[in-house]
Amino acid sequence: MPNWQYKIPALLLLIGITLMAGCAGRTKVPDDHFYQLPEFLPTRIFNDHVINTTIAVAPLRSDGLHGERAILYVNSNRPLELHRYHYHHWTESPPRLIQESLLKYLRQSSLVSNVVRYDPGENIDCMINGTLHHFERIVDADGIKVEVVLELEYSNQDPGKTWHKEYSVTLPIKNASLHSTIEGFGSALQQIFDTFINDLKIMLT
Repeated sequence: MPNWQYKIPALLLLIGITLMAGCAGRTKVPDDHFYQLPEFLPTRIFNDHVINTTIAVAPLRSDGLHGERAILYVNSNRPLELHRYHYHHWTESPPRLIQESLLKYLRQSSLVSNVVRYDPGENIDCMINGTLHHFERIVDADGIKVEVVLELEYSNQDPGKTWHKEYSVTLPIKNASLHSTIEGFGSALQQIFDTFINDLKIMLT
Protein backbone atom coordinates (compact mmCIF):
# COMPACT_ATOMS: atom_id res chain seq x y z
CA MET A 1 0.00 0.00 0.00
CA PRO A 2 1.43 3.47 -0.95
CA ASN A 3 2.67 5.64 1.90
CA TRP A 4 0.20 8.43 1.08
CA GLN A 5 -2.71 6.16 2.09
CA TYR A 6 -1.30 6.06 5.61
CA LYS A 7 -0.78 9.81 5.71
CA ILE A 8 -4.37 10.81 4.79
CA PRO A 9 -6.02 9.73 8.12
CA ALA A 10 -3.30 11.48 10.13
CA LEU A 11 -3.74 14.64 8.04
CA LEU A 12 -7.51 14.60 8.53
CA LEU A 13 -7.05 14.17 12.26
CA LEU A 14 -4.66 17.13 12.37
CA ILE A 15 -7.13 19.31 10.42
CA GLY A 16 -9.95 18.32 12.81
CA ILE A 17 -7.90 19.22 15.89
CA THR A 18 -6.93 22.56 14.34
CA LEU A 19 -10.57 23.41 13.56
CA MET A 20 -11.71 22.47 17.07
CA ALA A 21 -8.97 24.60 18.62
CA GLY A 22 -10.03 27.55 16.47
CA CYS A 23 -13.66 27.22 17.56
CA ALA A 24 -12.65 26.96 21.21
CA GLY A 25 -10.53 30.06 20.88
CA ARG A 26 -13.52 32.07 19.65
CA THR A 27 -15.76 31.04 22.60
CA LYS A 28 -16.00 33.90 25.10
CA VAL A 29 -15.99 32.81 28.74
CA PRO A 30 -18.36 34.98 30.84
CA ASP A 31 -16.72 37.34 33.31
CA ASP A 32 -16.99 36.65 37.02
CA HIS A 33 -18.89 39.25 39.05
CA PHE A 34 -18.35 39.79 42.77
CA TYR A 35 -20.76 41.60 45.09
CA GLN A 36 -20.48 43.14 48.54
CA LEU A 37 -23.31 44.29 50.77
CA PRO A 38 -24.21 47.98 50.44
CA GLU A 39 -23.35 50.40 53.23
CA PHE A 40 -26.25 51.62 55.33
CA LEU A 41 -26.60 53.66 58.51
CA PRO A 42 -28.78 52.91 61.53
CA THR A 43 -32.14 54.65 61.45
CA ARG A 44 -31.63 55.71 65.08
CA ILE A 45 -28.40 56.93 66.69
CA PHE A 46 -28.21 56.64 70.51
CA ASN A 47 -25.65 59.38 71.17
CA ASP A 48 -27.29 60.43 74.45
CA HIS A 49 -28.01 56.89 75.67
CA VAL A 50 -24.69 55.09 75.39
CA ILE A 51 -24.62 51.97 77.59
CA ASN A 52 -21.25 51.27 79.18
CA THR A 53 -20.68 47.66 78.20
CA THR A 54 -18.67 45.50 75.79
CA ILE A 55 -20.66 43.41 73.35
CA ALA A 56 -19.16 40.85 70.96
CA VAL A 57 -20.61 39.79 67.61
CA ALA A 58 -19.87 36.12 66.92
CA PRO A 59 -19.62 34.50 63.47
CA LEU A 60 -23.06 33.52 62.18
CA ARG A 61 -24.06 29.92 61.79
CA SER A 62 -25.61 28.62 58.54
CA ASP A 63 -26.17 25.50 56.49
CA GLY A 64 -23.66 24.39 53.86
CA LEU A 65 -25.01 26.30 50.86
CA HIS A 66 -25.45 29.59 52.72
CA GLY A 67 -21.93 29.24 54.04
CA GLU A 68 -20.52 29.46 50.51
CA ARG A 69 -20.01 32.56 48.35
CA ALA A 70 -22.58 31.63 45.69
CA ILE A 71 -25.61 33.88 45.22
CA LEU A 72 -28.64 31.62 45.66
CA TYR A 73 -32.04 31.84 44.03
CA VAL A 74 -35.39 30.06 44.19
CA ASN A 75 -38.08 29.74 41.53
CA SER A 76 -41.36 30.38 43.33
CA ASN A 77 -43.10 27.51 41.52
CA ARG A 78 -40.48 25.09 42.93
CA PRO A 79 -39.79 26.59 46.39
CA LEU A 80 -37.93 23.57 47.77
CA GLU A 81 -35.13 23.82 45.18
CA LEU A 82 -32.15 26.09 45.74
CA HIS A 83 -30.05 27.15 42.75
CA ARG A 84 -26.80 29.08 42.48
CA TYR A 85 -25.79 31.62 39.87
CA HIS A 86 -22.71 30.86 37.81
CA TYR A 87 -20.19 33.70 37.47
CA HIS A 88 -21.93 35.75 40.20
CA HIS A 89 -20.51 35.52 43.73
CA TRP A 90 -20.36 37.32 47.04
CA THR A 91 -16.95 38.73 48.01
CA GLU A 92 -17.24 36.68 51.23
CA SER A 93 -19.76 34.13 52.47
CA PRO A 94 -23.08 35.72 53.53
CA PRO A 95 -22.60 34.79 57.24
CA ARG A 96 -19.27 36.61 57.21
CA LEU A 97 -20.67 39.65 55.35
CA ILE A 98 -23.64 39.90 57.72
CA GLN A 99 -21.44 39.58 60.80
CA GLU A 100 -19.28 42.46 59.60
CA SER A 101 -22.33 44.53 58.62
CA LEU A 102 -23.94 44.01 62.04
CA LEU A 103 -20.66 44.85 63.78
CA LYS A 104 -20.40 48.14 61.88
CA TYR A 105 -24.10 48.91 62.40
CA LEU A 106 -23.85 48.49 66.19
CA ARG A 107 -20.77 50.71 66.35
CA GLN A 108 -22.44 53.44 64.29
CA SER A 109 -25.61 53.29 66.42
CA SER A 110 -23.62 54.24 69.56
CA LEU A 111 -25.96 52.12 71.70
CA VAL A 112 -23.06 50.51 73.62
CA SER A 113 -19.61 51.83 74.41
CA ASN A 114 -17.61 48.98 72.87
CA VAL A 115 -18.47 46.55 70.05
CA VAL A 116 -15.95 43.85 69.07
CA ARG A 117 -15.67 40.70 66.97
CA TYR A 118 -16.01 37.66 69.16
CA ASP A 119 -12.70 36.24 70.37
CA PRO A 120 -12.71 33.39 72.94
CA GLY A 121 -9.83 35.05 74.77
CA GLU A 122 -11.47 38.48 74.98
CA ASN A 123 -13.10 39.79 78.16
CA ILE A 124 -16.67 40.67 77.19
CA ASP A 125 -19.90 41.46 79.01
CA CYS A 126 -22.38 40.05 76.50
CA MET A 127 -22.50 38.42 73.10
CA ILE A 128 -24.62 38.24 69.97
CA ASN A 129 -24.87 34.96 68.09
CA GLY A 130 -26.89 34.37 64.96
CA THR A 131 -28.10 31.78 62.49
CA LEU A 132 -28.78 32.59 58.84
CA HIS A 133 -31.80 30.59 57.66
CA HIS A 134 -32.65 32.26 54.33
CA PHE A 135 -30.72 34.63 52.08
CA GLU A 136 -32.12 34.08 48.60
CA ARG A 137 -33.32 35.81 45.49
CA ILE A 138 -36.88 34.72 44.68
CA VAL A 139 -37.82 34.57 40.99
CA ASP A 140 -41.56 34.96 40.67
CA ALA A 141 -43.97 35.47 37.78
CA ASP A 142 -44.82 38.87 39.28
CA GLY A 143 -41.19 39.98 39.64
CA ILE A 144 -38.11 39.52 41.77
CA LYS A 145 -37.94 39.50 45.58
CA VAL A 146 -35.30 38.94 48.21
CA GLU A 147 -35.91 36.91 51.36
CA VAL A 148 -33.79 37.21 54.48
CA VAL A 149 -34.51 35.18 57.63
CA LEU A 150 -32.03 35.73 60.43
CA GLU A 151 -32.22 34.40 63.98
CA LEU A 152 -30.31 36.56 66.48
CA GLU A 153 -29.49 35.62 70.06
CA TYR A 154 -28.33 37.83 72.91
CA SER A 155 -26.64 36.37 75.98
CA ASN A 156 -24.66 37.50 79.03
CA GLN A 157 -23.73 36.16 82.44
CA ASP A 158 -27.25 36.67 83.75
CA PRO A 159 -29.50 33.82 82.48
CA GLY A 160 -32.52 36.09 82.80
CA LYS A 161 -31.04 38.40 80.18
CA THR A 162 -30.73 35.73 77.49
CA TRP A 163 -33.12 35.64 74.54
CA HIS A 164 -33.35 34.91 70.84
CA LYS A 165 -35.72 36.01 68.11
CA GLU A 166 -36.22 35.27 64.44
CA TYR A 167 -36.35 38.26 62.08
CA SER A 168 -37.82 37.81 58.61
CA VAL A 169 -38.09 40.30 55.75
CA THR A 170 -39.20 39.77 52.14
CA LEU A 171 -38.86 42.74 49.78
CA PRO A 172 -39.80 43.27 46.10
CA ILE A 173 -36.98 44.44 43.83
CA LYS A 174 -37.43 47.31 41.38
CA ASN A 175 -35.91 45.50 38.39
CA ALA A 176 -34.44 42.15 37.39
CA SER A 177 -30.75 43.11 37.61
CA LEU A 178 -28.56 41.37 40.15
CA HIS A 179 -27.25 44.76 41.26
CA SER A 180 -30.77 45.74 42.35
CA THR A 181 -31.06 42.40 44.13
CA ILE A 182 -27.91 43.13 46.13
CA GLU A 183 -29.34 46.53 47.07
CA GLY A 184 -32.49 44.71 48.18
CA PHE A 185 -30.50 42.43 50.48
CA GLY A 186 -29.02 45.54 52.08
CA SER A 187 -32.47 47.09 52.59
CA ALA A 188 -33.79 43.86 54.13
CA LEU A 189 -30.86 43.66 56.54
CA GLN A 190 -31.30 47.29 57.54
CA GLN A 191 -34.92 46.60 58.48
CA ILE A 192 -33.85 43.58 60.53
CA PHE A 193 -31.04 45.45 62.27
CA ASP A 194 -33.29 48.43 63.05
CA THR A 195 -35.80 46.13 64.77
CA PHE A 196 -33.08 44.14 66.50
CA ILE A 197 -31.35 47.17 68.01
CA ASN A 198 -34.61 48.37 69.54
CA ASP A 199 -35.07 44.91 71.07
CA LEU A 200 -31.45 44.98 72.26
CA LYS A 201 -31.92 48.37 73.93
CA ILE A 202 -34.82 46.95 75.93
CA MET A 203 -32.66 44.04 77.08
CA LEU A 204 -29.73 46.27 78.07
CA THR A 205 -31.74 48.84 80.03
